[in-house]
Amino acid sequence: MNKVVSKKYSTAFTAGALLLGETEVAIESLSDFKDFMNGVEELDAMVLPINSESSRKRIAGEIVKRMKALPDYSFIDLFTKLDSKNKKLILFYAVCKHYTAILDFMIEVVVKKWNNIDLELTVEDYQNFLFLKMDFHPELLKITDKTKYKAAQVTLKMLKELGVLVDGILSKQEFDINVLKAISLAGDNWFLDIVFLNSMEKEKVFEA
Repeated sequence: MNKVVSKKYSTAFTAGALLLGETEVAIESLSDFKDFMNGVEELDAMVLPINSESSRKRIAGEIVKRMKALPDYSFIDLFTKLDSKNKKLILFYAVCKHYTAILDFMIEVVVKKWNNIDLELTVEDYQNFLFLKMDFHPELLKITDKTKYKAAQVTLKMLKELGVLVDGILSKQEFDINVLKAISLAGDNWFLDIVFLNSMEKEKVFEA
């Protein structure tokens, strides 16, 4: 499975779940997606409809990190052409690319549960995952229990927004095959497992 290179676990994603509305506004404000990805153009935090200046800057910084985790600017261009459901798919892909803690949780816990037809997913599942990872990620020792709980809540909220967690139960969604193909071509076939595609469905993506 072609995974992202492991890096330190971070819970900075608690700034917000998928941030669809905020990301739409941010992307609309950019004049050149390629320049943005290359660091030539910067996102102006003032465009975000958030009253608190500190929150606005934090959310803007979070959007920038996630967008720049995408393989290239073509994904931002693709984002602008999609419905909200598939925009959320790209946003969750970006989250998984940037946050190893969420990627590992999805692959090691959520996908495993799905394959075992153990479909209930709770905040405790994420908290237990972090607990078991402490020996491998000592940076988790510096994170308070309150923050770990918040991280668990936000992670599950992302899955709810994506539509793959409904009333605490894992649920499969159909996403645009062109988005899945683009992700596959970027070398991230692990994401096809994360959205619960079976072997036959993966083949259709590869052949698309």
